[in-house]
Amino acid sequence: MSSQAILFLLTVVLGALIGFIYDIFRIFRKTVKHKDFFIFIEDTVYWLIVSFVMFYFMLNQNDGEIRFYAIVGAFLGMILYFYTVSIFVMKISMAVIKVIKKIFNIIFKVISFPIKIIIKIFKIIISPFKKVLKKLKNYARIKADKLLKDIKIIIKKV
Repeated sequence: MSSQAILFLLTVVLGALIGFIYDIFRIFRKTVKHKDFFIFIEDTVYWLIVSFVMFYFMLNQNDGEIRFYAIVGAFLGMILYFYTVSIFVMKISMAVIKVIKKIFNIIFKVISFPIKIIIKIFKIIISPFKKVLKKLKNYARIKADKLLKDIKIIIKKV
């Protein structure tokens, strides 16, 4: 097979790899909701990675020469990946993430249940003391006001 045909097939594979890398970003976006600014940052990182991979590939495989058929091969690989494998990758990964989230929710509920009970018991125990503390706070405020008045009177006399 000619070197150009091999390069074309390799760029098709590289295009599929680039599509897979984009799926990783898509999975992350669907899993962790975030603002448009961070999506912009992610897209920038994605294109930097893709540019570096393409540059490195062309440098090693074709002595840095950029051929039209190599670019077409990369786009063809991305298109083939997105219309075939990507559908399954996204469905499977989202199903796995959904199961993992459910497991973490169950673990969180199991761990937080005793803590919630302790907090409720603590609130029941503390509630009578709240009234006493509130009365003490009011009493302390009255005493502080009286003390300030006494200090003002002393300052006026001096």
